[in-house]
This record gives sequence, C-alpha cells and structure tokens, in this order.
Amino acid sequence: MGVRLVATFAVVALVVAACGGGGGGTVAPPRAIQVEAMGLAFVPRTLEVAAGVTIALKNRDGVAHTFTSGPRGAPTGDFDEEVDGFKESTMTIDTPGTYEFHCRFHSQMKGVIEVK
Repeated sequence: MGVRLVATFAVVALVVAACGGGGGGTVAPPRAIQVEAMGLAFVPRTLEVAAGVTIALKNRDGVAHTFTSGPRGAPTGDFDEEVDGFKESTMTIDTPGTYEFHCRFHSQMKGVIEVK
C-alpha cells in the first residue's frame, strides 16, 4: 500500500541532496531522516519527508515499541513495525499523505508523518 518495511540492526538512513550552482555543482552532506522512540515518546513527534525517502526507526528505550499507522484503537493502517529495545529498522512511504502513527504498547506515544 505504498509502504515498504525493512528490518535492520545497524542502519543509518541518509538522504543526499544535490546542490545546484554554476560549474559542476556540489553535493551537500547527507542528512539522516529518522524517528526515535525515546523516553516513551516519539522524537520528533511530527516529521515531513518526500515520498520514497527512507526513514530510520530508532528505539532508544530498553523496551519494545511499535510504529503503527492510524489513530490508536483503529485497525492498523499502512504500516506496523515492532522494534525491540535499542534496535533499529527502516521504512519507506511511497504515497503522499498524512500518516498518524502510535505505539500499540504505550498509549501516550503518538506522532504524524507528512509525506509530500
């Protein structure tokens, strides 16, 4: 449904943006696109990304968290990725739109990914 999940243990998702300019142009340093589960919260709580960009899902807590699309209590939407404590995963959302997400284990954990 426009979302690809890939489990990993040590991934750094990088997006390289080309910088225009006169001559041959230069390449800007890579920038990580990520959502962290930390202190029973998602950081950042709101994230804006381009369609097709890989997002690193990093769990900085010692307990498992999920990155589950849709509002809490509703059926699972486009993604539902469980990440164990101190582990990482990645996902890519190909379809533009607004994706609410939450942790199925911790009701206070909510966020939004805006895909352009």
